[in-house]
Amino acid sequence: MFNVGISELFVFSIIALIILGPEKLPQAIRFIGQWYAKSKRFVGNIQNDIDRELRLSELKAQMDQEIEKIRALEKKLNDQSMNLEKKMISTTQLTFTKKSFSPIQKIYYGYHPNYPFIASSINTPPKLKIAV
Repeated sequence: MFNVGISELFVFSIIALIILGPEKLPQAIRFIGQWYAKSKRFVGNIQNDIDRELRLSELKAQMDQEIEKIRALEKKLNDQSMNLEKKMISTTQLTFTKKSFSPIQKIYYGYHPNYPFIASSINTPPKLKIAV
């Protein structure tokens, strides 16, 4: 930081000892050490605040991107639901115009002699046996 070598420190300590004297030198060193620690803490706090603000701005940018993605997905979902509604309306209109077929009423199990491909009418399904 200051590029101070051992010889410069030695000269500085001798000058401080001559100017302050042996009684006030320990108090002066303590005072300088306290101010150095306070200034170091102050700089550290400022760096932490700047880092926190940068992280907050990055998070805000990410959140804005995610909100845009959600809005795009919402728009796409709304468009698809509108298309489905249109298809359902057109299908419903076509269903009323077509001839309606009756649904199958019974399920056939077994064999029918007149129609080998159609089974005889039984109202209950056969019981299945499971081999253990």
